[in-house]
Amino acid sequence: MLVDPTAPDATLGYLTLSSLSVPLDLVPENVHHVLAPYLEVPAILIGRLAVALTHQGRGIGGVLLRRALDSCLRSTSHGVVASLIVVDALHAAAGAFYARYGFQTFDDVPLFPKRMFLPMRTLRKASSTR
Repeated sequence: MLVDPTAPDATLGYLTLSSLSVPLDLVPENVHHVLAPYLEVPAILIGRLAVALTHQGRGIGGVLLRRALDSCLRSTSHGVVASLIVVDALHAAAGAFYARYGFQTFDDVPLFPKRMFLPMRTLRKASSTR
C-alpha cells in the first residue's frame, strides 16, 4: 500500500502479489527458450494494482509497478521459483501501461483475454543494467 506521508489515512494506491502457474502452451513460442522446461510455468501474479481516482495521472501506478517488480525479483532471490510475472489489464489503457514496461500478451487465453506477461529473465536483465 502506498500512502501520502502528509495524510497517512489516505491510500494513494495498492498492489497484491500471489503465485500462479501458466500452461506452457499459452506462452508464445518465441518466449519458450527463456523459460524452464515445464508443462506448467511458475509465475507471480500482480493480482491488483490500483491508484485512487484522485491521484491518477501522477506516476503512482509506475511507482507501484516498480515496487511489485522489485518484490518479484527479491522473492526469486530468496527461493521462490517464478519464470513469469503476469498481470490482467482491465482495459486498453492499462494494457498500454503494462506494455511500456515490457509486458506482452499471451497467445490465446479465453478466460483472461487481457492477460499479459513479462519473463523473469527479461526483468533480471533490465534490473542488472540499471
